[in-house]
Amino acid sequence: MFGKVIKHELRTSAALYLVCFGIAFLFCIATIFNGKMALYERVTDNFVVATWMFFIIASSISVAVLVLMYSIDTAIRYDRSMYGREGYLTFTLPVSSTQLVLGKMTAAMIWGIGAFIMCGLLCFSMLYSSVDPEAGIMTTWKLIRTMFSQWEILSSILLFIGFCLICILEMVAMIYFSICIAYLPCFRKGNRIIALVLFFVLTYIEDKILDILFLFNQGYQYIIVSDDAVSAMQLYNAFQEVEIWGIVLGIMFTALYTSATIYITKKYTSLQ
Repeated sequence: MFGKVIKHELRTSAALYLVCFGIAFLFCIATIFNGKMALYERVTDNFVVATWMFFIIASSISVAVLVLMYSIDTAIRYDRSMYGREGYLTFTLPVSSTQLVLGKMTAAMIWGIGAFIMCGLLCFSMLYSSVDPEAGIMTTWKLIRTMFSQWEILSSILLFIGFCLICILEMVAMIYFSICIAYLPCFRKGNRIIALVLFFVLTYIEDKILDILFLFNQGYQYIIVSDDAVSAMQLYNAFQEVEIWGIVLGIMFTALYTSATIYITKKYTSLQ
């Protein structure tokens, strides 16, 4: 049943995400194409330059839209499938609360990874479109391969990607937990408003807790108190330490939110 829960959630949101990802991908291609055309010396048409700037702005807005759309859809899907009309069908399924919550979280994470990749492609298209064609496209790709061949740079990129994915997973867990709390029997009206307020309250509280915990992290303290004379290698090591610390704390908070959500779902609904 765990796999069926994931398949159902993916199928339900497939149309929305595939359309959004398709539009974002077209923006990526159009941005690169118009950027290369605008940078060629023989192209002096202001229309081409204006079109290129339009797609850069559109790509920038698309990043924000994808993040906002993903957050809203994740909240709406969980609210409807658990506590809306669809919840009546959900509660009749022969599935445990653990499988149900984790299945929905897995599906949300899959779409989150897709949104993360598309945001990365949009950012890459904006940067790559500004590369001078006279410098040579192959030269640019050779430089990228050289950068990725260096373990220091590759490890930093992998840590950053891991940190971003953990942040997405933690956000999903926080959304689920907020909605779960908002639908406790003590709240009879305004559940969605309560969930929204609770989400921002939890975000604020978590930020304060992280501020306290990061006081014990030497890398974070090094970045805060460092001056312009600090070496690049020392700053690089400090950022890596902060990313590792953030990944560990993100996993801890995700486990806390998810465990609480599963417990409350099992205790206060008909799921067993």
